[in-house]
Amino acid sequence: MSALTESAYSSQARYWLANTMLLSGQFRGGLHTLPPTTTDPLLENEILLSRGMAQQDNAQHAEAADTYRATLALARQQDSTPGETYALSYLAEALAWTHPAEAQTHAREVTQRARNQGLPLLEASSYFSFAIAAAGLLPDTEVETALEKAAVLAEPTGHKLGEAEVYFAHAWHAAVTNNQETLARHINRLEHHTNDINAGAFWADIARSWLPGHTREHTELAKRRQWLDGTEDTMRRRHQLLNNRRALAG
Repeated sequence: MSALTESAYSSQARYWLANTMLLSGQFRGGLHTLPPTTTDPLLENEILLSRGMAQQDNAQHAEAADTYRATLALARQQDSTPGETYALSYLAEALAWTHPAEAQTHAREVTQRARNQGLPLLEASSYFSFAIAAAGLLPDTEVETALEKAAVLAEPTGHKLGEAEVYFAHAWHAAVTNNQETLARHINRLEHHTNDINAGAFWADIARSWLPGHTREHTELAKRRQWLDGTEDTMRRRHQLLNNRRALAG
């Protein structure tokens, strides 16, 4: 095996290990494990997307959006149409929390691109992003319809993380509309589902930050994860997103 091939295998192995860590909430360790550079252009895109996802999960949405824009620029440089669609999908998701109007535009574009390119999981992701962006701003029926479409696409393909995203978006919608009973129900579903698939359990920690009686116990549960800049600051930013959306919704 040549040194170049060995290096490529090493980068790929580090990437998969880092993703496993990120999905378990080991964000600092996961980012440290990601290979800094690679000669494989496709892997370079994936590394950027993983970095952006970690930033997004830690409520660093401006940083995540910048990372995804870099991924989009790289995909265009490579003349990769599917790569552009992936980057736009992730960008829509990052912007959905802070720039909902722009995110809705991107999400609709991704829906069409994903359909045309035969990418059902990205189409499901576009509905998730649209629902996050639309919560509190568009009629509840539009949000629920988007999430129904996401679930229909995720379930038959066995995309368990996609199913978790649907629960997460339902929780966000319930929080924005101040439906505490529905919020608690979807947190419970999210917790059980992510425990079953052994990935994404930190989404339940995030959703608990939207509960009106967020307690020290909830904070202690969230401390099981390795947040990039600490549990309290991350959960505070997550709760501020809720306050900002409610204020925008009027």
